[in-house]
Amino acid sequence: MIIDKNIAEVVKNFLENYTEVHGLPSPGRSTNRITQSIVFLLAEMSYKSVYRDFFASLEEDNKLKSLKYDVFRKL
Repeated sequence: MIIDKNIAEVVKNFLENYTEVHGLPSPGRSTNRITQSIVFLLAEMSYKSVYRDFFASLEEDNKLKSLKYDVFRKL
């Protein structure tokens, strides 16, 4: 599978939405215009559980169903 900008954008949008729902803001760090805010996930969440949630959110015929875990982590 070739990773193009569209695939990276889909994963990025999923992760941004995921952090809005499940993320906790970093205590003690303020956000300025240069850096992005830091968001933490709960301790019981892992890269693998986020990948499973991403995979579950895809439609049945979506070509991203072939996106492997290792590639997802690197994006």
